[in-house]
This record gives sequence, C-alpha cells and structure tokens, in this order.
Amino acid sequence: SGVLCFQGVCNLIGGVTPLGDKYMHQLTKIFDEVLQAHRSKAQLQKASRDHTAEAGTKEPADPKKSKKEEKGKSSSIDFPEFLWLMKRLMDTDFAGLKSRTSRSPSKTTSGAALAAA
Repeated sequence: SGVLCFQGVCNLIGGVTPLGDKYMHQLTKIFDEVLQAHRSKAQLQKASRDHTAEAGTKEPADPKKSKKEEKGKSSSIDFPEFLWLMKRLMDTDFAGLKSRTSRSPSKTTSGAALAAA
C-alpha cells in the first residue's frame, strides 16, 4: 500500500535502539510534527477523520496517554514522509541513533569473500 503505520516505524527504530516510554512519547511527538510539516490541511483533516472512524473499532484508549499520542500511533506515513522522519531523527540524534548506526558493520563471510575478490 506504500505507507508505514506508526507501529511499523516503532518496529524499525526498535531494531536499532530500545524504545522505552520516554522515547515512545518523543517519537510520537516527532512523528506528528513531521506529518504536520509535510501534509496539506486537507490530508491532515482526512487523517483525523480516519482516526475517529478507527477509534470505534479498536479497544478502548489508554487513559494515561494523550489524544495526540493516540492519534500519532494510528497514523501512517508514506515513503517521502518516512525519509523526512528519519532525517529528523538522525539530525536530532534521537535515542542515540547516530552512534548506534555509525559503527562499521562486522565482516561477514560474504563480506570477506567480496573483499578478497
């Protein structure tokens, strides 16, 4: 479908760095800010309506979470928005992403074979 939901983003980022409550809250905020910056008003209104429609079919919202946090978690981003999100996360070194991704990969057997060729 060409879109990635918030949970998918969390799964990708979580594969690189642990996402506790603090980082989940920050990621939700950044995710929403990227959507606000790169979507038209009409697209944002549609996403809000879609979220309202989805809310009736899902389990009750966690009262500890803000509406904004719940909204972010039900939204989806397309590929260009995902690139903007990743740029923002890298620029701010979200959850230490820069240091966790700057290490050179360990040599694998296929990597060693390529180096020898």
